[in-house]
Amino acid sequence: MLDNKDGLWTHSLLVSAVPVVNLGGINYFQLLLDINQTNANPLLSLDQLKVYRQATGDISTLAGLTNQIYNLDGAGDTFIRLNYELNPGSGAGDMFAYIPVAGAGDYFYLYSQFGSTNASNDGFEEWATVGVSQPVPEPETYALMMAGLGAMGFVARRRKKV
Repeated sequence: MLDNKDGLWTHSLLVSAVPVVNLGGINYFQLLLDINQTNANPLLSLDQLKVYRQATGDISTLAGLTNQIYNLDGAGDTFIRLNYELNPGSGAGDMFAYIPVAGAGDYFYLYSQFGSTNASNDGFEEWATVGVSQPVPEPETYALMMAGLGAMGFVARRRKKV
């Protein structure tokens, strides 16, 4: 919501639309970042990354966000140096950011700033979510389903003979 780009670039995002992954017993929101740089100068810095959870999806200024759940600079003056050459190409996705699941509120806000340490030189950077995955059934679930289908087939075949 905080960007001034029109269209689908900036919009409210429900927390339920952000995938959660478990790494080492801890749940994290998973975000995908796609950067764009020229090969002549492939380095770009991610200088600020702040994440908020809010009750409403209509906040349009950084000052309006009050429930911060993550701050890259929380422990001091920090940045992440990104290298476009490691996975070049628009839409390829260059890195995942894992933000610890915390806070309350139905809407997810992300604020990021690029290029203070290593300047941006091509296009714009895009954050995205990868589809929220559904749980994979356990093998026992498949076995139970197959047994049920087999029983239904047996009953149907028996009825057909009678």
